Amino acid sequence: MRWAEPMLDGRWSEQAGPQHPEVHQATGMVTVQLGVTAAVALVRLRDYAFAQDRRLSEVAKDVVARRLRFDGSEP
Repeated sequence: MRWAEPMLDGRWSEQAGPQHPEVHQATGMVTVQLGVTAAVALVRLRDYAFAQDRRLSEVAKDVVARRLRFDGSEP
């Protein structure tokens, strides 16, 4: 199984895999915050990471540490 696939611009997409368990935990937290499915929560995490030019794992760590929320409330 491949963990990363090239994007159209030649960069590599960071995948959520067993080496980043915080991504899965953050996905669950965003699921509860927004009342959406896990698939939608993961897309939101990835969108935010891309828009902020950050790694998905870094954003996930902020969510797990409660420094970042997706429901608009203060951390």
